[in-house]
Amino acid sequence: TCALPIYVTRQVVGENFVVGKMDFTLGAKDNLAVSYKYDASLSNTPQLNPNFNLLQNVRSQIFTARETRIFSPNFLNTVNFGINRTYFLWNLGATISIPSSINGGNPFTMPNSGIMVPGDNQPVLPVVTVVGLTSIAAFTSGTTVTPRRIGYTAGSLNDDVDILRGKHAFKFGVQYKKWDDNVYNSASTYQGTIAYTSLQNLLGSKANTFTQTIPGSDVGRSWRTWLVGLYAQDTYKPLSNLTLTLGLRWEFVPGPHEALNRISNLYNPNTDATPESGGTYFHGSPRNFEPRIGIAYDPFKNGKTSVRAGFGIFHDELEAYSYFIQAGHVLPYATNASLKLSPPTLLLPSWPTP
Repeated sequence: TCALPIYVTRQVVGENFVVGKMDFTLGAKDNLAVSYKYDASLSNTPQLNPNFNLLQNVRSQIFTARETRIFSPNFLNTVNFGINRTYFLWNLGATISIPSSINGGNPFTMPNSGIMVPGDNQPVLPVVTVVGLTSIAAFTSGTTVTPRRIGYTAGSLNDDVDILRGKHAFKFGVQYKKWDDNVYNSASTYQGTIAYTSLQNLLGSKANTFTQTIPGSDVGRSWRTWLVGLYAQDTYKPLSNLTLTLGLRWEFVPGPHEALNRISNLYNPNTDATPESGGTYFHGSPRNFEPRIGIAYDPFKNGKTSVRAGFGIFHDELEAYSYFIQAGHVLPYATNASLKLSPPTLLLPSWPTP
């Protein structure tokens, strides 16, 4: 005899959203536009196991400013400034009372005595996986990266120049961007991950593996990255029905560094005997040249048919999201312990006070 459990759960989402925009005429040839957006949301998403839900607390603020000045009928300059500040917290918590003997495996790497945010009453729990069954204290996918807390700030400053000269429309510009990522990410190792090979072993408290960040580890990181870019473009109209565009962009991202030098890396695994601490996490290439070619053709000269083609090379720069989980768990700043129990046995880890 078997039964299929059916649960009726409720997802609760709250959001506050504010947008403001103002335009100013500074002169006959000078205009300024500014905008501000505030977006805050809080949601609780039930998981497959109805005793657990995912708390997502997100707050975003975006400010932009654009100044446009007409120097002459053939010369326009535009300056854009923007800043984006985003904070979000993910925490997979329980909707039932959790015994202190379970929620206290390794309190020394936990902020706020085992609770990620004071007042949310959602303790951080160990992840329990069982072969063939839904994981406990994990996402629906069976894994978890919670608790995760990120404070992200990005700023950008662009200056673009447009010049008309005969059949040519020239564009030139420079861009500067800076990212600050303050990350506190557990990768499911705050309270550890306990794996069982079967339901029988779970009921008998016979774990197969146990993985956890050991006391004293620091998984917080403050990543700092910047970008500078230059471009030039010429849009040429040799015929009334033919437009050619040729451009070149160059950008450089030197590689991220950590504000407190809490990174280490083997830059050359073939020659480096020990990891190097501090510096940049990886080295960016200064040869990111990006040509752009475009064509637009009106074969019948009546504006009803257009044939277009283009070619370009683009570089997708590596931002912190690509590496912050792994880079926050490297020696000597953080150490993960993994125990393989053979045969499976009762697992009761205890940690000494650091």
